[in-house]
Amino acid sequence: MASYFCMLAFAHLFLSCLESKFGMIIFYWADKGFCMLRTFYECLIFAGHQLKAFYQMVRGSRKVARMHKPIVTIFGGAAIGQDHEYAKQARQLGARLVKRDVSVLTGGGPGIMEAANCGAADGGYRKGVRSMGIGVKGLTDEKLNLCSESYISAEYFYVRKWLLMNYSSAFVIFPGGWGTIDELGEVATLIKTHKMPEHPIILFGSQYWKPFMDWVNNKAIAQGFISSDASKLIYVTDDLDEMVEILVRCATCDKDELSN
Repeated sequence: MASYFCMLAFAHLFLSCLESKFGMIIFYWADKGFCMLRTFYECLIFAGHQLKAFYQMVRGSRKVARMHKPIVTIFGGAAIGQDHEYAKQARQLGARLVKRDVSVLTGGGPGIMEAANCGAADGGYRKGVRSMGIGVKGLTDEKLNLCSESYISAEYFYVRKWLLMNYSSAFVIFPGGWGTIDELGEVATLIKTHKMPEHPIILFGSQYWKPFMDWVNNKAIAQGFISSDASKLIYVTDDLDEMVEILVRCATCDKDELSN
């Protein structure tokens, strides 16, 4: 019974302190200290992610930099099988590029990426790494394809995209979904904002990309959301022979040579 009354007395004293000016000051600084500790903890977590991303960029850069130059990055959907017409064409493209001394870089997954890497393997042995995939950990719908000569597993999408874009002399965009659209948009934005040299962007499959190009020309440009020279960044074709010649010729040139 005595302990019960002691507890009541302590609770009453504690509440009285909180209601007093001194108690409010203690409560204010305790709350502020907790917030500062929480912020510090979140900053440590953020710094850890950034250090991990930096390490992956440095490690990935060393691997990609060892690839035989020039390099062409091939983007495209992961959901299609290898018997799909687009996959067959991506495989032909990979083989023909390697035979013409151009290396192939992809996202390392299935679909178009697998087809391009397997095509590069079909192109025969060449000195140096000629086919590489760069994937992201934890993607259940993007399993590693086994055709890549070398593979990098990144933990963050922006690390993967930076490695796929930073060392390439041209970009081929096959039909795909949200990820492909994201990659196309980022490449175009980086070039348009002069954060990347003006390398060729080739969309393969005119029927697939027709609605997109109609939106670019008839909506976005017409209404002033995109500058009128934006369409010059992109070239659309269905001709594999033409695309190979453009990529080989423009592996070290800018977009202006597409019109030559």
